[in-house]
Amino acid sequence: MMTEKSALRIEKFCQLYVVDLNSTNAAIGAGYKKCAATSQASRLLRNQKVQARIAELVKQQTDKLGVSAEWVIAELRRVAGCSAVDLFNDDGSLKPMNAWSAESRAAIVGLEFDEIFSGSGEQRVHVGTTRKVKFADKIRALELLGRYLALFRDKVEVTGLEGIVETLQEAWARTDAYMLANQEPEDPKVR
Repeated sequence: MMTEKSALRIEKFCQLYVVDLNSTNAAIGAGYKKCAATSQASRLLRNQKVQARIAELVKQQTDKLGVSAEWVIAELRRVAGCSAVDLFNDDGSLKPMNAWSAESRAAIVGLEFDEIFSGSGEQRVHVGTTRKVKFADKIRALELLGRYLALFRDKVEVTGLEGIVETLQEAWARTDAYMLANQEPEDPKVR
């Protein structure tokens, strides 16, 4: 029977686990001893009730944030489909931001503007501006989309093993029966 203290500790573990998915830190934060935190966390994560509570908390978070698998896939698609060419005019100058495509805007993770001057003091003259645009990793977005669509296999799936244990047991039984039936009788003189 679970005590109220244990139930509160497990709830605290679940709440902390969904923050950063670090089970050891969650166990320590829930009050388990540091030396036993990893094993306790592993034990808790195997518990079906804990798994269900974590799933419930994750669903609450995603609902609250408006995040869904469809939204994530759509954002990855926008990043993967962006082209830096969309940001520039034919003469190589940067287009105004309101002229950038939605895909390009979604893929931008950083902008940097540096003004360049020549001279110093009152002789200082503005000679140009450097604009740097940093994009999200397009290859990574494509990789994530490919994994979602199961285009790449990181592990081999083995199927068709239904009933393998029974088949092996039957084969062993037949082998044992064959060995017993074809065993040479012991020679009473040899001992």
